[in-house]
Amino acid sequence: MKNRRSLRVWTAAAAIPAASAALAVLPASGGAAATAPGPTAPHINRIFSLGGCEVDIRIALATDPVDQPSAIRYEVFANGTLTETVRANTTGSAPGLGNLDTYGTPVPGLQTFTIVALDTRGLVSPPSNAVARTVGTC
Repeated sequence: MKNRRSLRVWTAAAAIPAASAALAVLPASGGAAATAPGPTAPHINRIFSLGGCEVDIRIALATDPVDQPSAIRYEVFANGTLTETVRANTTGSAPGLGNLDTYGTPVPGLQTFTIVALDTRGLVSPPSNAVARTVGTC
């Protein structure tokens, strides 16, 4: 009796087996597979000076299609310089709102603050609106 071997040839029009459906499909150009978009831009609602160089930034939180709000980190910039990376404090806040407590702005005086959101995949949001506030000495 002869051994019979079968060979399956899959064409583009053929159904893909269920086990293969979970694999990422790369574009023909060799680029990366498409991913979910990154976080949305946060929005600065108000900045309070807490004395010295400490400020409290009230924000509308960024949203992300993959991460929960508590997993998103925020980079705070004062006059274009990164001052701190923090998580939003949402305790006691209405849904979608939070506070960023930051310290150590670069120099005393008028500072223009912006923030960006970072998700756990390393994707960065567009920058927030810019808000100016006078900050004291640390």
